[in-house]
Amino acid sequence: MSRLSLRNEKEKKVEAKAGSSDKKRYKPIKRELLGKTPSDIRKEKLEKMRAKKVCHPKRPISSFFFFTIDNRKKIYTETPDISFKNIAAVSAEDWKKLTPE
Repeated sequence: MSRLSLRNEKEKKVEAKAGSSDKKRYKPIKRELLGKTPSDIRKEKLEKMRAKKVCHPKRPISSFFFFTIDNRKKIYTETPDISFKNIAAVSAEDWKKLTPE
């Protein structure tokens, strides 16, 4: 058996308390070494997110979406009280029925 498994609850609490105090003491030192505050880190993350959103082009619309746009108008004129969810379901069924022409 190892010494760690033979510790009693009192020893475990003392070690946990020492560990938490070391963590509190180390946190400001870590920030100082890195030279960044939490607000600086948040600002950098936001800048990265904004840069990612702008850098890539949008993908083109698939043929299913072109079909759905046209088919939605037809379905809505046939049944004007239908919900958006049901329009999508009916449109998907119509898409499955199509042949690859």
